[in-house]
Amino acid sequence: EGLDSMNNVHSLSELRQGEKGAIYGINENSTIGMKMSEMGASPGCMITVENTEDTSGGMDIKVKGYHLRLSKEDAELITVVHLGI
Repeated sequence: EGLDSMNNVHSLSELRQGEKGAIYGINENSTIGMKMSEMGASPGCMITVENTEDTSGGMDIKVKGYHLRLSKEDAELITVVHLGI
């Protein structure tokens, strides 16, 4: 299978607290895409979901040593290969 198996590619917004993924793609024309690029987060980098909010759909993530708070809309612009817990 490997990282390119499309069966395992999801929007980051679909991951839950404690789950991990490898960045598959980022909408580079978005504000969050530009911010992630400036941080050096690119396809293949690991993301850990540290916390999710049921009401807003927002989440706290860790990527490249940075802790970020993402809105559901921003999380939907990032695709990841789901790697489980």
